[in-house]
Amino acid sequence: MANDTQNDSSTVSMEGNVDIPLLPSEPLFTSDISINWGALHPHKNVVGTKVPWSSKELEYVGNVIEELTAQRGELPKNINALITDRIFKDTRAHAIFHAHHTLDSTRVRWGVQAYQKKKEKERKERLGILF
Repeated sequence: MANDTQNDSSTVSMEGNVDIPLLPSEPLFTSDISINWGALHPHKNVVGTKVPWSSKELEYVGNVIEELTAQRGELPKNINALITDRIFKDTRAHAIFHAHHTLDSTRVRWGVQAYQKKKEKERKERLGILF
């Protein structure tokens, strides 16, 4: 490789006159948008601690659970990932969800569990079952 030469910033000439393109110096993936998470969340300024799930977050999670369960006949095994994906793609959801709750799908699992507990409690209250 002693005969390698760099002829400009975009290619490298190798022995045998083969030009190899170089990767651009800037990142391959860039985003022009920064998501403003939780603008409507009641604990939007809480950082570095446990953040309670808001009623709007639980309502959103519940709506997705009910929709996917109706479509598939059962709760999908990858429900956490499906909800996380939906939250990221639905720009209306960005203001509802605290950034802490969107870091990954394991965070969303806590919202799914909170929704299921809330739904079970409401069911028991309707049936008159005391705790």
